[in-house]
Amino acid sequence: MHAGRLNMKKKMATGTSSCLSFGEPGLDRFFGPLEPGTITYIESSTSFLFDVTYKIIAAALRDLRSRAVHVDGCNMLNPYRMVKTMKRFRMNSANALERVSVCRAFTAYQMSAIIDNALEERVRDAALLVVSGIQYLYQDRDMRHKEAKVMLRRASHIIGELTARFGLVTVISDIMRPHTRYLGDILTDVCHRHVGFARLGKGIRLSDLGAGVAVDHKPVPPYQTILDEFEAHWDGLSRPAL
Repeated sequence: MHAGRLNMKKKMATGTSSCLSFGEPGLDRFFGPLEPGTITYIESSTSFLFDVTYKIIAAALRDLRSRAVHVDGCNMLNPYRMVKTMKRFRMNSANALERVSVCRAFTAYQMSAIIDNALEERVRDAALLVVSGIQYLYQDRDMRHKEAKVMLRRASHIIGELTARFGLVTVISDIMRPHTRYLGDILTDVCHRHVGFARLGKGIRLSDLGAGVAVDHKPVPPYQTILDEFEAHWDGLSRPAL
């Protein structure tokens, strides 16, 4: 690990908000708690990434009782899927959606403008920052590779500084497509954990790319409750919503 990355990690180790879980036992066992002031970078070759994004946003709204900011660079956010996830978390979806700030970027220049000029104001009272499709946007073939690297490096540095200053739980994610230029090493320099999702039969292979550890996960549809979740929500007094 080079000195710049080490210094960034030390700076980002401070945070005041609570740790965050994904709200699904299988994912929580793999990730462990997501700590404030840290960045998790997820590379995925499957749309399972979208479901994980909805779950982490819903968990932040429910457990941290704060706002979430989603900078969406790959047109990921589907309000209908988000509402389904919130219902699974037994939340009032109308009230919860009001606490999610969404900034959409359709080009690398728009992404850079949002991160440079608007992101700090958005995250001041938030606990969670999700940035989706950041590497995807900087893959534009009309953009010179050198320019893409400079812009992405600046964006990742700003995300790191804001994560540290405001004690954010930050998740950066990308859908990996074949035949694209790889820029992910810039993002791994500021992240604390680098994980990958890949389709494996009817399940998903979850890989901790830094630790060299992988586990297999079988996701369920948003409207279903797994046994662990049923037991976790059972309080002996009221039956969980079906």
